[in-house]
Amino acid sequence: MIVSGLWLGFERTQIGAQIRAAVDNRRMAESLGINIARLFTIAFAFGAAWRPWAAARRRVPRPRSQYALKYLVYFLIVVAVGGLGA
Repeated sequence: MIVSGLWLGFERTQIGAQIRAAVDNRRMAESLGINIARLFTIAFAFGAAWRPWAAARRRVPRPRSQYALKYLVYFLIVVAVGGLGA
């Protein structure tokens, strides 16, 4: 239901058309008079407003006490191959 609402918002509204135009061709959208900075600020604010709701719906598993020991060999291999300064 949320995905369909977002799809309708992008496909059927004026701000959705402006966002699509700005993403496709920023210079052309600016030449048509679309305020790109304001538009991207609105899109970012919309996403940031939905973030707490999405986080509340997701169950975050607790880390297990053996997690570090289970993957320690892999961590050491990555550091050995990649190097500390890479």
